[in-house]
Amino acid sequence: MRQLGLIGRSALACLLLLGAGVGATAPASAHPFGPPLEARLAIDGGTVSLSWTGAEDDWVALGERTGAFDEPAAGRTGEELLAGSEPVLDYLAQRISVSHPTGTCEQSRLPVRDLLGEGARFAFACPPGLTRLDVELAVLTDLNEAYRTVLTTPGGQQLLFSVDSPVQEVDLGAATSPSPAGLVPVLGGSLALVAVTVAGVLLAHRRRQVGR
Repeated sequence: MRQLGLIGRSALACLLLLGAGVGATAPASAHPFGPPLEARLAIDGGTVSLSWTGAEDDWVALGERTGAFDEPAAGRTGEELLAGSEPVLDYLAQRISVSHPTGTCEQSRLPVRDLLGEGARFAFACPPGLTRLDVELAVLTDLNEAYRTVLTTPGGQQLLFSVDSPVQEVDLGAATSPSPAGLVPVLGGSLALVAVTVAGVLLAHRRRQVGR
């Protein structure tokens, strides 16, 4: 499958998600090497709420992965097709879970109100008074192992989920900085690139000075 360029991906995403309708689709390419996907956790008594969202082209990739665009309904946007797609919600439900030391919290799907803003939402019935939970986030890693998801907890803790660490323990009493050590590998590549670029510029400048 030939990958589309950045402009092509953006145009395709807009066509699928915001257009008046969806017809036959061209191959889409998501951005697993871009910013991590996002998830957010909230707790109210024994109810744990979790929302997951991605960028437009990630949703397009998810729709293609699950066949959400195979039989589009006339007059419906790609966003509407994704929000109402049972295969899409089934896929997410199978790859998002919450458990506690003695069992798994019962999962319920919440209505999709704002696909690109709130994303897909789930509620989990857990025993009240828990001090920790185990959260699984394995979305799109079967499509590309480079995908990452950052989960923000009620205490401000951020955890990085990947194909190698799809399950993480959440300390419900933790309150940490929103810049976790787990995100360093994600940002490190960009910082290294900046450092190499600056070093190259300085070296070129020094050579010009010596050659005068």
